[in-house]
Amino acid sequence: MVKPAAFPSGALRSMSNPHNGAPTGNFAKGWQPKHYDERYKGNEDNGGVHINSGIPNHAFFLFATAVGKDKAERVFYRALTTYLTKSSRFMDARVAVVKAATDIHGANSTEVNAAKKAFSDVGIFGDNENDYETETPQNPGQEFVLFTDENNDGLFITNNAGQPVSFGNPLTTRSILSKPSISDDGTEIVYVGTDNKIYYININWNTNQKSETVLSNNPVWRNAVISKDGLKIAALLEDSDNFIYVFDFSGSTVTSAEFELYNPTFTSGVVTSDVKYADVMEFDITGEYIMYDAVNEILSTSGSKISYWDIGFVKVWNNTSKTFALGEVEKLFSALPKDVSVTNPTFSKNSPYIVAFDYIEEDVSYLLGANLETNDIVLVFENEVLNYPTYSPKDNQIKFDNVSGFEYRIRRVNLQSDKISPVANSAVVWLEGYHWATWFSNGKRVLTDNEEVLAQDKHMFLFPNPAYENITLQFENTGHQKGTIIVSSVTGAKVIEQATTLSDGKNEIIIPVQGMTNGSYFVKLIVENKIVDTRLVQIMNK
Repeated sequence: MVKPAAFPSGALRSMSNPHNGAPTGNFAKGWQPKHYDERYKGNEDNGGVHINSGIPNHAFFLFATAVGKDKAERVFYRALTTYLTKSSRFMDARVAVVKAATDIHGANSTEVNAAKKAFSDVGIFGDNENDYETETPQNPGQEFVLFTDENNDGLFITNNAGQPVSFGNPLTTRSILSKPSISDDGTEIVYVGTDNKIYYININWNTNQKSETVLSNNPVWRNAVISKDGLKIAALLEDSDNFIYVFDFSGSTVTSAEFELYNPTFTSGVVTSDVKYADVMEFDITGEYIMYDAVNEILSTSGSKISYWDIGFVKVWNNTSKTFALGEVEKLFSALPKDVSVTNPTFSKNSPYIVAFDYIEEDVSYLLGANLETNDIVLVFENEVLNYPTYSPKDNQIKFDNVSGFEYRIRRVNLQSDKISPVANSAVVWLEGYHWATWFSNGKRVLTDNEEVLAQDKHMFLFPNPAYENITLQFENTGHQKGTIIVSSVTGAKVIEQATTLSDGKNEIIIPVQGMTNGSYFVKLIVENKIVDTRLVQIMNK
């Protein structure tokens, strides 16, 4: 029952008049825009996804009035199922409906012209659809794989043929609590040890040297991941809560924000607090979103608790404003069948709209691939254990966990060109006795359009690491420029700010650290207001 006192028209929504008899902008009483010029432009309601539905709703009403409800339903259904995707915008809706009308009734038909007029009447124009399945250029480096052994003891790197790298294998002998995370260029690794501390490994691929330090000595952590550009770290507390804690290292000081996880609903402004805690996390290629899995708990009609895993996306950063985002949450699936969970998600390396994940039903874990734009979902492999998938740098293969008897092993499966369909009978064992693989390349590529955030093609190197009295910063520069070196603690406190002049070619700059408190510090080089690189160094004064 809808009371006119709450909704003046007597309906929750009105397609004939989305204003619904309510005062302009009074969403609580059911007001919606009916024309594109009235659209909601704020951040609430995930940018107005529910509020602004009044505009295409009214276009449907106008179209149905012109051609009849049955014809309009068939055209809109085809547009929804054939042409529209997850990222489609208003203009894409117009193009999709016109295409669907053309498919059913022919070009220049009465129905096509009525569809164009209906969308024009609500202020939606244009004939060109957008392509949301865009690709990022492949990382040009050599391929490697990072993993731990079946007992979670140590970290190892091999090339794609399974041959160990020449430096320090294992990278660490420490026991691992969570799957390690690595930057896109393969130079920075973070993980949480069984002592609940966050550790950081830096790799210099030019000199084949590695160094390890404690990033957080506070033993309160359960998982940590690093963004593809290495400028952000997200972490989860050992005391499970429904928050993700994100630290940004792109500025002169370290900043942080916490993001509460929730379950959005189909009702504008209404969310639920069913999320208990997150587990697996991964930054998308832009560094703006974190994909995660989480345990949810709800009460059944009988009052018993029902727990399940699902996958979400939380926006934590805004590359345009260079600030933390508001933490809007989207879900991979709005609802799951009874006794089904989805978990352990990973992005493909070059297609932000392609993911793989575990689908768990009746104690069987199915490795699935999904296209987030088209909603195509394909079975890749049926497994006895959780898969923890990782895409190859070319996106043409996936490595994942498997068991033989009681021994873990890493398997590999070939993919078809859609990046989610397996090549038949291509799954093979890649390496025995190990698991939690992360496939990567050690080259550099542009990850976002925000070139001012990071000079992507330049690296600095620090040695020795650990340092005792001085740090030598080595940097290959083009031209003559002024720069600034900033040394800060892991909590963000600035300890050293040193001006420098860079010459053309190789530069070696001495940074005195004698007398500084022992611990981990970030060293940042800024040239012409651009952050060239940020590295972690351990200072151990004698």
